[in-house]
Amino acid sequence: MDISILVFGKNNFIATLPDQIRYTTAFSVEVLDNLNQAVSRIEMMPPDIILVQASLDGSMELCNWLKDQTKLSWIYCILFEDRPQQLTDRNKGWHRELEMTATALKQGADAYIWHLIDGKIDHSLAELTANHGLILAQLTVGLRKAQKYRDLIRTNDMLSAIALADSLTELNNRRALEWDLPR
Repeated sequence: MDISILVFGKNNFIATLPDQIRYTTAFSVEVLDNLNQAVSRIEMMPPDIILVQASLDGSMELCNWLKDQTKLSWIYCILFEDRPQQLTDRNKGWHRELEMTATALKQGADAYIWHLIDGKIDHSLAELTANHGLILAQLTVGLRKAQKYRDLIRTNDMLSAIALADSLTELNNRRALEWDLPR
């Protein structure tokens, strides 16, 4: 299975992400900026990771919806805070930053990153490098989680197959026959 990333954001948002995400052949990246299209895409072909631009309409709803879906809640959701008011509020103190992070996590995000936008404010190279490092680290966590989920599903499939067949004859056992009976 190929690793896939869905970016729920505008094209100018993806332009601010690290080059390792934008210019890679290690995984596929798809960009959508419409909530309904994103939900439809997730239901049809679930990505491993979703990167969500907070300033986009429906961003928090997408994170919340994703975690409410039993079969999709394993998808790693990273929320990128780029709303000007929230970025300003962040400077009001450490407690405010923690409150905002806690709120985002409660609403369904697996990770919450204060996104430095290259063009709006002059950030030092060290700040941008650290921000990109954090993004890549969270991406690694998401990829690790996706791989563990795939391994778990594969093991479950194997154990399910073993549970339905006799180990000596490899014929269906009573459990398999009962499973096939109409209910």
